[in-house]
Amino acid sequence: MMPWNQTRYALDADVLMAAHHEYYARDICPGFWEFLAHHIASGRFLIIDKVGAEIQTPPELVSWVDNACGNNFNSTQTEAIAHAYSQLQS
Repeated sequence: MMPWNQTRYALDADVLMAAHHEYYARDICPGFWEFLAHHIASGRFLIIDKVGAEIQTPPELVSWVDNACGNNFNSTQTEAIAHAYSQLQS
């Protein structure tokens, strides 16, 4: 896991859903999904719980997100994530 003082990138649900439905479908471009999974595992990319909850279809994408995050989404209940999330909302 990366230290919190390193640059991190939050993935939006639309990024994942659009990629899955368009040019980066998992069967067409598996390297893209491997890249995302690698950077999620390293802590460079993160997915917050609200984004995980937003992705409800298709089942293949839901499964991929659950596997990539290990069902351990970054919680908006933590102070650092809640603060960053509130800045994005304003």
